[in-house]
Amino acid sequence: MKTVKISALCPYEIGDKITVGREIHPPGLAFRFPAEERTITDIVCQYSAQTGEAVFLYELDGRGPLVKIQEAPRRKRRRT
Repeated sequence: MKTVKISALCPYEIGDKITVGREIHPPGLAFRFPAEERTITDIVCQYSAQTGEAVFLYELDGRGPLVKIQEAPRRKRRRT
C-alpha cells in the first residue's frame, strides 16, 4: 500500500448557505421556478492518487446524495 500526503483547501464550510439555481428551458419560464437557498451539512474530499486531483463533494440540507458544486469559490472570511 502506498501512503499519500495531500493538502487541499475547501472553498466552503459546514453551515454555509448557498443558492442553487435551476437551468430552465425555455428561459422565459425561469420566474416560475426560482433558485433555492440550501445549507451545506457535510463535506467529503475525494482524492485520486493516480491523477493528483482533489474533488469536494457536498451534502445539502442533511439529505440526499453528495453533489459537486460548479460555482466559483468565494473568498474566505477574515477572522478577527
